[in-house]
Amino acid sequence: MRIVLAFVLSILLCPVAALAGVALLARASGRLTRWHSEGGGSEFMFSMPVGGFGWQVISAFTRALAVFGVARLVFWLLGVPPSAYCTVVLILMLFVWDVHRWRTFVRPTLSAPPRAIAVAQFKVGVGLAASIMAGLLFLLR
Repeated sequence: MRIVLAFVLSILLCPVAALAGVALLARASGRLTRWHSEGGGSEFMFSMPVGGFGWQVISAFTRALAVFGVARLVFWLLGVPPSAYCTVVLILMLFVWDVHRWRTFVRPTLSAPPRAIAVAQFKVGVGLAASIMAGLLFLLR
């Protein structure tokens, strides 16, 4: 029962850890911008430039380490060994996330610049490599 709970919690915390990891990195590097509503209300949004190849590598590794770090913490707190099934599911979640983002860039209605599309394609590969490496670290006892 504890292993199922660890698995479910890890999957649910995956997006939170990924967003928090990259947002903290972007904030530390000065890439995160907070926009306020023009009317003086309490509405706001965050934006972050796509960045080049270096940023994509660093953010992919940060995201993967954050996701697998939180998953490892969940498994440790519940006293169960890390699961290879959980590793595969988390890697696939991050991969699908990157592919979805890349497909958003190549949609005909968006018409993103070729450089942004190339960076998004690069992010898919780097994100997969970073996730696999972090997943292997996750499985180490």
